[in-house]
Amino acid sequence: MRLFRTGKSLNPKACHSLTRTKSTQESWLREGNDANQDSEIRASSPLIMLTLPKSLYQLKMLDVIRRSLLQHHLDPALPTIYSHGPVEFLTFFNATNYAWLMCALDDSLASTAAKKMLSRLFHKLFHVDPVDNFTKHKWPINTRDFSPPIHDPIKVPAKLKNKLVRPDGYYGVAIRPRLSINIGGKAVLVQRKNDSFDAWDLVRFAYFLSSIAGCSGKKTTDTVLKRPSFARLGPVLSGLGYANGPLNKLPADLLEAAFVEICAQIDVPPDWQRANASILAA
Repeated sequence: MRLFRTGKSLNPKACHSLTRTKSTQESWLREGNDANQDSEIRASSPLIMLTLPKSLYQLKMLDVIRRSLLQHHLDPALPTIYSHGPVEFLTFFNATNYAWLMCALDDSLASTAAKKMLSRLFHKLFHVDPVDNFTKHKWPINTRDFSPPIHDPIKVPAKLKNKLVRPDGYYGVAIRPRLSINIGGKAVLVQRKNDSFDAWDLVRFAYFLSSIAGCSGKKTTDTVLKRPSFARLGPVLSGLGYANGPLNKLPADLLEAAFVEICAQIDVPPDWQRANASILAA
């Protein structure tokens, strides 16, 4: 594992703390989308390059950085990997994990509606850029080209076999936190002001999308709609033009508009908080 922009090597076991870089107890969440400021912050923040040779490790990494980011936005003073700025990761994913990660941007890569919904959540929190967007290298990389070679046998869903360049390849991806987040036309800031959301509302949104992701039919939809937190969701969606069908297939803008209406009523269960908004979760 290598920490770029500072030229320092990192012990993988200690990568969660980044103790060799300067710590900051400030949040970078802000309104607007200033490309120049984005470039300045990105140029001074750490970049970690790593290769995880197993599918499970790749998914665990995505889970950890998502939970760490939510925790950082809730309390920038707590020690997380993002205490050192919007850390960027350059890493590699096998075909199935790459398809899951990118299906929010490409419907053809979505093996299920639930995975697409969770991919939307990840893209709401992070910029996710395929490496082939800014390199002339031919992607993906054959697993035999790594040193040592990667042995990661995976089963690619039949639906994806004709959609991926190489089902047996590893795809390079750059992942960095968004400096500005917008939900339903409202900015997310560390502390609420004017007509914005705060960091806790961002956790509510993560819980909202995670709950909707499993609503693939009437039974699962009814189960979610019976929760006190979502008691108003049905009427709100009806008012927005939703008639019937799986909730996890609704357009992103419709779900965000519904979230704006019911956000204040959403009570995130403590067990979900521990599992999804804390880096201390098991």
